[in-house]
Amino acid sequence: MQAGTIANAGAAAPVPAAAAPAAAAPAAAAHAAAGTGPSGQHQQQQPAAQKQKRLYFIDWLRTVLTVLVVVHHVWNSFRTTGGDIYWVGQKSDKPDYLVETIITWVASTPSMPYAMCLFFLLAGYFTPGSYNRKGPLLHVYDRLIRLLLPVVVYAVLIHPLILTINKAAGVPAAVATKILPVAGFMQSASYSEAWRWWFAHFNIVPGPTWFIWCLFWFDVGYVLLRMLHKAAVKQGWLRRQSESGSAAAAAKGSSDGAARTATTTKQTSSGDAVIDVANGSSSGVPDKAAAVQLAVAEEYSVKAVLIGMAVLTLAFTAVSFGAVMATYNSDKAMGYDGFYVISPLIVFRPSWIGPNAISYILGCQAAKLNLLRKLPARMTSYCLGAAALWWPIGCGIFDYLALPYRPEELWGTHPISGAMVGYVLYSKFSQWAFAVVWAVGLLLLFRELFNHAPGRLGKQLIAGAYGAYIIHPLFIPLWAWAFRGVAFTTLVGNAIAVSPLVVVSSWAFTALVRCIPGTKRVLG
Repeated sequence: MQAGTIANAGAAAPVPAAAAPAAAAPAAAAHAAAGTGPSGQHQQQQPAAQKQKRLYFIDWLRTVLTVLVVVHHVWNSFRTTGGDIYWVGQKSDKPDYLVETIITWVASTPSMPYAMCLFFLLAGYFTPGSYNRKGPLLHVYDRLIRLLLPVVVYAVLIHPLILTINKAAGVPAAVATKILPVAGFMQSASYSEAWRWWFAHFNIVPGPTWFIWCLFWFDVGYVLLRMLHKAAVKQGWLRRQSESGSAAAAAKGSSDGAARTATTTKQTSSGDAVIDVANGSSSGVPDKAAAVQLAVAEEYSVKAVLIGMAVLTLAFTAVSFGAVMATYNSDKAMGYDGFYVISPLIVFRPSWIGPNAISYILGCQAAKLNLLRKLPARMTSYCLGAAALWWPIGCGIFDYLALPYRPEELWGTHPISGAMVGYVLYSKFSQWAFAVVWAVGLLLLFRELFNHAPGRLGKQLIAGAYGAYIIHPLFIPLWAWAFRGVAFTTLVGNAIAVSPLVVVSSWAFTALVRCIPGTKRVLG
């Protein structure tokens, strides 16, 4: 999604620590919710000898991904073709299109598929723990506060302000009304008119809030499934997991129990994960729907992980390819890979919704499977290296050669051909193959190198990631407008100059907002 105009309402959104909606809160609150002290040990709840280990790397990873998403939106906003504010600061009729395209494509495009899937996976990772502690009603109430409220605030207050800035800066109406075609744009650059104009063509999920909106409905779906499962168990239609788990444990025997360290996870209200390494004992809150199953901290084999990655890639490719082809002739589909606007309350990206949902489901299972701890560390360099080579070779060269089948103006207007179907199939496979391998590499890299407690600055960065994700579209046109009188050689120069300013402004503004009483309950 491109931030800064209505086009944002349906283009690539980042999310952010948005997976963090249910997550990032200050470390002090995290310790309080977990019943731990600064040392990470439970106070008056378990012996001092029982050590705990936080999955700090998850917070660091979410924060870095949020920065990448913000930068992605800045770069996309300055693209000559399709950018929301490409006209700002343009000083040449012949920009260095080749350099701009290569740098933007390499630096920006890869961040979206893997980043969003990681956000959904990490959000799903903490969902079962929240549900187990709070129950269905409190869990949904928490999601209403952390997820739905920011969506409404953005739609009602922030987006009209972005429209006002765009109008004042002279954004072309054709760009401003890209998602919601109307007869004309605003007549004047006033916030009141922007507010009236926006609600005359209202869409509740503009900008980056599409991710938060999807996450909210995924959480609602999870709650409904858990409640249905509980009802089925009560009626005797299904067996309790505790029963099947106990039977499996008894069959396996206890001869190897001493050689294993059982771990359980529980989530604090801030979204931090706490691992209790206590020789099989746990201080975690019992699962209300099924007994807590202790996972064995043994690495998966490389073969098993590779098979899992291959299956995941094929699943992503299948659902993504099917969604794109199904919407080929739809008047609601925005080009080859755009957003699908069904109503003011239903907006999603067809080619992403399947992989996003699968990632969320995988995240919900990851804690029980101890997935994040059992991935073999020796795969880190292989995954990162393979993905780094695959992106320019397997994706970039092919994408360039197949460019005639990519333009939006051709998509959906010509009869479907074998070449076009082949392009979509391979492009989706190459995209998701990169996303899966790169995402696994990043999880391992951060787990091995950044699984340490943050300092004072780190705590502020982590706590502010969710708010920065929500507010950053406001600062893109502001800084672009501020630089409108600067003669950059190419638009790449604009993006390089504006990116760090948008990042710093977003976090700084979030820090100020979090000083308002009650906002930490929403933003963490």
